[in-house]
Amino acid sequence: MRRFVFLLLIVLLAATPAAAVEEGIFSLAPEAGFAVLTGDLGDLVAPDLVFGASMSYGILDWLAISGTALYGSHQQSDEDKTGELDLDHFFVGLGPRFNYSGRLVVPYVTPLVAMTFLKYKAKWDVPAETLEDTEDAHGFGGALEAGVDFFVHDIFTVGLCGRAGYFSSNLSATHRDARGEEVGAYALLAGTLRMTILF
Repeated sequence: MRRFVFLLLIVLLAATPAAAVEEGIFSLAPEAGFAVLTGDLGDLVAPDLVFGASMSYGILDWLAISGTALYGSHQQSDEDKTGELDLDHFFVGLGPRFNYSGRLVVPYVTPLVAMTFLKYKAKWDVPAETLEDTEDAHGFGGALEAGVDFFVHDIFTVGLCGRAGYFSSNLSATHRDARGEEVGAYALLAGTLRMTILF
């Protein structure tokens, strides 16, 4: 571990001085990480991996328009209660990105107006039954994204990003204890590792 940290510091120190997502610059950042859902929805499903991408376009040297999309496929938290449950969770958000243009390190924060799309399916072997949410389940809300990017080249960064969001939902959860019960509002907490390419 110490070797890895030492090599990372060398790479960062040797990196070409560069700018953040400044005026006229477009960025694309694939990312992957971990997400937790809370509330009634979080009681049904376990934390799981997520992946997605972010895009930004610089309007000023410290301001950009940013869009984010994340996808996760969550499994049941308690199979005895829910059966074999799958929940596909898709998050999209749009908002202004505020960043500080450092030479090697670029911190940023982005408030997002966001929407989620959810698909729920549960299956039991005894009794043999498969139940699906037949509505176009979705949620509306907002999220706050914050992170830091480290330049390893003048057009390439690696970084960490965290998101916290709160959403309403019309998802109708069907399981042993509640048939057709709406899960209501829930929160999303996600942390990802991202790589950014600047154009």
